[in-house]
Amino acid sequence: MALSAPTNPDATSIDFENINITWTDGDTYDLVYIAHNVTGVWHETITPVSGGVEEHLQNVGGEFVEDEWSFKMRGWATVDGFSDYSDVVSATCHSGTNSGTVSLSANTSGATAYAQTITGTVSSSGNISQTTAYAQTITGTVEVNGPASPGAISGGGTKGGGSKTLKTDYRYFLGTANGKTHLHSDEYAGDAGVVIPCQYETKDTDFADQDQKSNDQWKTVYSIKLFYEDMSADTDIVVAISTDGGATFPTSQTRTLGDGSETRKDATYYFIVTGQFFRFRVSSGSASTTFKILGMEVEYEDAGPHWDTA
Repeated sequence: MALSAPTNPDATSIDFENINITWTDGDTYDLVYIAHNVTGVWHETITPVSGGVEEHLQNVGGEFVEDEWSFKMRGWATVDGFSDYSDVVSATCHSGTNSGTVSLSANTSGATAYAQTITGTVSSSGNISQTTAYAQTITGTVEVNGPASPGAISGGGTKGGGSKTLKTDYRYFLGTANGKTHLHSDEYAGDAGVVIPCQYETKDTDFADQDQKSNDQWKTVYSIKLFYEDMSADTDIVVAISTDGGATFPTSQTRTLGDGSETRKDATYYFIVTGQFFRFRVSSGSASTTFKILGMEVEYEDAGPHWDTA
């Protein structure tokens, strides 16, 4: 029975003169033969690696640096002979030192990636993305004359040309309709480490839109059932009631909810609050947990007609 070919081949340059090759044995092999092609001609390794070894380091020795190396491999067993070759994979090792002029005139991404030392001039006039990324040392001049994305220049040396400095500590000024301006920075996830409370607040209601009999009546609220999705464990959630249009919330209750099971749940908060109009607020001040409210159900009872007084 014919052997199955190796699968999932991959080739990755890991430094300036080595390429790491990996694959998955497609069958049980005694040996694995690796073939390479860098000049247009395939050459198979004289000394194969043992079967079951799924990682191989290929040293390019500086002879064909900057050229693309292609690889394929096949298995061999004493009884069944050779398998077919795997798919072809490729990788390139870039030079450790660049002392001439590197001209980048096309749209570029990682043009001098893996260059250890650049002592000449890197001149760029195209759209640039990470132009000298991974360069360890730049002692020459970097000239960026075209549009450059953030991080296009990294390393030491003199930075000249059209763009002299590319900032990475960005800040944005956000304006609002009332004329206020807010500063946003990528360096902070919150308000300088201070918890920003998250809350949901209803409109004023006398329940008449659902129960016409409640119009112009005093009502007494006895409980609020909160429906939520359990996103985080041990989240302190406050439910508060206002009878003055949200000017104050004098009545509130706090419960610790959730175990992080990501299921839909409900929790009941109990009150005795009388009024005509009510506003309800649900809030969380946690900086480390998430709470997802789905809805609420209010239990109340008419407490008699509401009469205006002189």
